[in-house]
Amino acid sequence: MRNGEIEILCATTAYGFGLNLPDVRCVVRFGLPKNMSSWMQEQGRAGCDGKPARAVILLNEKYDINRCVFWLDGSSDGDKKSMLTNFVDVLKYAYSGFSGLCLRKFQVEYFGESLPLGDAQNCCQSCDDQSFQDASG
Repeated sequence: MRNGEIEILCATTAYGFGLNLPDVRCVVRFGLPKNMSSWMQEQGRAGCDGKPARAVILLNEKYDINRCVFWLDGSSDGDKKSMLTNFVDVLKYAYSGFSGLCLRKFQVEYFGESLPLGDAQNCCQSCDDQSFQDASG
């Protein structure tokens, strides 16, 4: 398979393991991932060639809450706190974009790092949207 031959690829969350296509322009995920690490792996498949790309989570609150309940029901008591914490972290991330917070800053700080000064301008869709709103008055 050569770059540019495939226009749309539908896959499970495991698609990232072994996918080697540098020109993926958009990753769309239906429903929240189990944790931020999973989401980082999935969205990391977009733009591997260095060109602009986008990663999107499609939220459905009822579906996502039902999935969380399913995960919790199928887990041991020791795992439930960790799973619930992961779910809440992913929810915070998903909704931070709606409130105009920098998604890149959220990701970097989630993993215990800090974003260098000046790197948070126009670095994610949320920042791009905010810059557009500020410019349009």
